[in-house]
Amino acid sequence: MESSLNITDGGEMPLEVNIFYAVFIPVLILLTVTGNIAILVAFWKMPSLREKPSELLILNLSCVDLSTGLIVLPYWSPVYITPGTWPFGEVGCRILATFNNTTVHASLFAISAISVDRFLLVMKEYPQYLRIQSRKRVYITIIACWIFALATVIPQQGMWLRAKVIDETAREINFENLCLFPPRRVRLYSSTMFVALYCLPVLLLCILSMAFLYFLRRRLKRNRQVEHTWPSTTTTQANLEDEGQQQGGRVSDAIPTVPTVRQPNTSRYIKPAVSLISIVSAMAICMLPYCLYVIIIELFCQRCNEPKVLYDLLLLQFCNACLDPFFYGATQKKIRRFYRSCMTIK
Repeated sequence: MESSLNITDGGEMPLEVNIFYAVFIPVLILLTVTGNIAILVAFWKMPSLREKPSELLILNLSCVDLSTGLIVLPYWSPVYITPGTWPFGEVGCRILATFNNTTVHASLFAISAISVDRFLLVMKEYPQYLRIQSRKRVYITIIACWIFALATVIPQQGMWLRAKVIDETAREINFENLCLFPPRRVRLYSSTMFVALYCLPVLLLCILSMAFLYFLRRRLKRNRQVEHTWPSTTTTQANLEDEGQQQGGRVSDAIPTVPTVRQPNTSRYIKPAVSLISIVSAMAICMLPYCLYVIIIELFCQRCNEPKVLYDLLLLQFCNACLDPFFYGATQKKIRRFYRSCMTIK
């Protein structure tokens, strides 16, 4: 059952307020902003978190999520808190479209960059991986993510007025009551952008994730084989020492040279795996309602009555920005140690 409250404003039509969203959205904004600021503070206060260039990709994603909580979510909130009203007009709707597209695509590209990084981690030997993922290349990757995200805004803004000429449903949008993006009413444009900016990146993420799990399994299997040979090498060395002492000779004479085997560090691969799976799974779940909305409403049935449940679930796409900081804290021991030390009373 949906709870709402009617507020009369100066004798005009009563303003309907959705109580659930009036509580839920501010809490979501607070958690998103607080969580991502906490990650930024941890990176700022702990230089060890910035030692590996690849960790800067996590920092970049946190910056994207913070901008979502500071700008996009507050801007979107009237659509849900006061349904049927949009206080910012068409100009405000165009500004919202710019911020929304930039942050959503910057997040998608940032997660794709993290997936490529994790794939290289398990595919290449660690020294070779460090040479490939140099600090300079990571900086270039981050800049490219933002450039591509900003570039996605240009076609939409260019089609804004043109869409009203091409499509009748775009001309019928009343920007005093709701904020809809006219370019998405043009089926050819909407389908092209959906395939280019969502389907292809998501397909790349799926391929990289499956390849990551395949190479991770191979690497862990190889590491377990090395770990099994590690005790046998130590035991052989100890037996040879005892044999040399019993014969009364020098230990160095009785013991042949045994090559030193370095025990593999499996945590180097397990933690990135858990982090990647968490981030990609959260993104897939949160973006699913948006993809269904585009396919059902914008591509095949633009004049259909929008399913309210599906429209309400569109808010789920912003929850990804709230969940990511908790995944970082769960998989990064240094971040947990930093805030545990902050909470400890000396």
